[in-house]
Amino acid sequence: MKLRALVVPFLLAITLLSVVGTFNRSQNLVSTVAATICSLTANLSSSTIAQGTASMTFSGTDTCDTSGTNMQFIVFGPKGSSCPNGGNGAANGLFTLSGSSFGPITINTGSFAPGFYCVYVSEQSNTNIVFDPLTVTAAAIPEYPLGLPILAILTIFAYGAVRRKAITIQK
Repeated sequence: MKLRALVVPFLLAITLLSVVGTFNRSQNLVSTVAATICSLTANLSSSTIAQGTASMTFSGTDTCDTSGTNMQFIVFGPKGSSCPNGGNGAANGLFTLSGSSFGPITINTGSFAPGFYCVYVSEQSNTNIVFDPLTVTAAAIPEYPLGLPILAILTIFAYGAVRRKAITIQK
């Protein structure tokens, strides 16, 4: 009986201390995470371009790195249907962070085949990374504005030639 009277308060004290310790640890963890939150964003001028489009641009902000930090972009694809998707490096380049922003940065896209690409932006140590999807659509079939009038003229000539031949045969 005496043992039970001593064990119950002892267990309650240990439980209370562990709850307070867990609470304090989680508070410290949250404040540590909150102090290191930063953001890296990159926005493409267009998320869809037609095949043969010579170039496009992107710009963004980086609160994770200091001004003058060397940044990089790599375009992966065409492969998959979501980012990150791997594939070949279709384009790449380097640029420097100016303040907390960058851009517009030009990507040469003239040789991109139709498909889904990922534009990968980071500082050169690859600590902070952002992916933006880019879709390249097949080039449109060119229209021939004179096609229908030429067809109509040829049809009239053909009709006249057949008609004249038919009249010649009857005589």
